[in-house]
Amino acid sequence: MYCKNCGKEIDNNADICIYCKTPVNSDQPNAVPAQPQKAKNTKTVAIIAAVAAVVVAIAVIFILKSMFSVKAKLKGAYDACCKPGWAYIQDDGSRLVIDANKSQAYEAYIGMQNVNRYLELPQSLTDDIGETNYFSGTQTRTFSSPKVKVTWSYSGTSGLKMVYEAI
Repeated sequence: MYCKNCGKEIDNNADICIYCKTPVNSDQPNAVPAQPQKAKNTKTVAIIAAVAAVVVAIAVIFILKSMFSVKAKLKGAYDACCKPGWAYIQDDGSRLVIDANKSQAYEAYIGMQNVNRYLELPQSLTDDIGETNYFSGTQTRTFSSPKVKVTWSYSGTSGLKMVYEAI
């Protein structure tokens, strides 16, 4: 016969189950095996696993944010796309400035296009900057991804000036 509590096979003459110590009802010697009891700590294991998953997710988000912060992207854009003669980056990485005189304007414009691509800014920004002339004055656009404010102006005497600022 089988224990009605744990489902294990036991001796037909047993008074108690030798596995789980549950009294055996001798009225039903050929009883169908019962389903074994489910572990009582299943909920506890699930809760611990869920909490661990949340902690790991938060850690991953924190690491990714620090790796891809706007300041790090500005620094990367400067290193990859700019030349010290017409661009500089603030020490803390919060501002990338392209400040080119007329003779450097074309090279700086190409650098600006590459910076915009590096920062994954929309093509419309590059188009707007390309249409800027000395009558346009200073213009600004702010983006939420990456969190950056771009300000630019062009002067016939001083050339192109652009500021990418982390916000």
